[in-house]
Amino acid sequence: MPKSVPPAEPAIEALVALAAETRVGGAKWQGVADAVKRSVSTVQKWPKQFPDLWKKHFARAETALMKDASSEAMHTLRQLMRSKNEKVRHEAAQRILHLREARKKPARKAKDGAAGSPVPEIRQLVDYLEATRRADAAARASWCT
Repeated sequence: MPKSVPPAEPAIEALVALAAETRVGGAKWQGVADAVKRSVSTVQKWPKQFPDLWKKHFARAETALMKDASSEAMHTLRQLMRSKNEKVRHEAAQRILHLREARKKPARKAKDGAAGSPVPEIRQLVDYLEATRRADAAARASWCT
């Protein structure tokens, strides 16, 4: 008679959820181990030992992190709209409008049965913010000379 894998206990599911969230947040395995009060060797096994749980909680934590990052990025863009540099203000406003349009596209696709991923949109936003930060720093440096 084949052995079936018993369902995970609620306690282990909570620990795996916390471990996945901690890992998604950028912690090394030692940080994950500290968070769940287990050894590093134990928590490193969890993605293979509990693959369904790990994938579920890792994806949830990653989605939450991306939503938070998106909100923070929008806040940064809104701050950039108050820059003294007209070019920076213009670029920030254009980026906000572009992101608004990009957010409409996944909603349209979802109606057709295909869900969109926010990751490429966030990557574009991060790239833009980095470029804008460098341009704004260069503009400030030129004002000082």
